[in-house]
Amino acid sequence: PGLNIRAQRRPASDIVVGVNVTGQLQKPSLAIFSEPVMSSSNQLSWLVVGRPVENTSGAETDYISQAALRLGIQGGNYMAKAIGEKLGLDTIGIETGSG
Repeated sequence: PGLNIRAQRRPASDIVVGVNVTGQLQKPSLAIFSEPVMSSSNQLSWLVVGRPVENTSGAETDYISQAALRLGIQGGNYMAKAIGEKLGLDTIGIETGSG
């Protein structure tokens, strides 16, 4: 079956963020969007915790990283790097593995 799903959230009066899910059920394609346009790390932060990534706590940035990994967002390591820079880390990334 084909998918064409749009879910959105308005975490602030002037911000809309959401996700578009398209493609086939066996291999869906996910894309996050925002109005106004912002970085992918901020889009996901607004979507998950309702505020920009620079205003999140350590635990919240972990939630954002987990969401990026679970959603299979392309460029997940880019987002991890942006979050890592916010936390003052030199190296950060997202890996998948067993266990």
